[in-house]
Amino acid sequence: MWADLRADAGARLEGSVLDVGAGTGKASLTLARAGAQVTALDPSAEMIAVLGQRAAQERLAARVRLRQGSFEDLDPQTEEKIDLLVSAQAWHWTDPATRWVRLAGLLADDAMAALVWNGWHLKASHHETGRVEAVVSERNRRWGTAVPVDTEAHDTGGGWTQEPVLEVPGADRLREGRRRVYAWDWQMPTRHYLELLGTTSRYRLLEQGRREDLTTALGQALGPTTFRACQTLLVEVMAGR
Repeated sequence: MWADLRADAGARLEGSVLDVGAGTGKASLTLARAGAQVTALDPSAEMIAVLGQRAAQERLAARVRLRQGSFEDLDPQTEEKIDLLVSAQAWHWTDPATRWVRLAGLLADDAMAALVWNGWHLKASHHETGRVEAVVSERNRRWGTAVPVDTEAHDTGGGWTQEPVLEVPGADRLREGRRRVYAWDWQMPTRHYLELLGTTSRYRLLEQGRREDLTTALGQALGPTTFRACQTLLVEVMAGR
């Protein structure tokens, strides 16, 4: 995936590169290893500190500029224009009312933005997917929530680059680009999968008691041994005109 992204970015890697929601630096460090000068943006001081330590350990500190803050802190009128923006598993945390206009205003001419997502769906050959669906559906009905279920592939159809919101006034400098999906088999102990679910926004937003109830029921439905899924990585690329 990163090799394809580097090929797509081309000479843009030599310009201004921004990683939105950098976290502990998986994307930032990968881009820095490719020779880019990266600004790593994240609202968490703790995450930024870890990223700084990792960059220093890899002798990449000179290529990674640490910046604590949110995407909403960036003012297109005063910020340096961006040649390449990457947001890996973080774009959904940006403000939906302003993110596209802000992105359009921040991108330089012929810039590129790449949104990266991890996804997965349970392998029906290994799990009773109907039972899993019933667990989630029953609780959604009872709680009035809309927690998705990991039994269907969500890597086809519409994506960020196909949203109508891209056509709001001020975002017309964005144009739709390519979408790539990478897939491979994935397995882990069920308890590790449930721990992973607890770190995702769809579960973190649940009240703690509901979250614990749902994960317990999912564990019973999945079985105690090995969770198996098809792991996917979705990359959506758009560009400034």
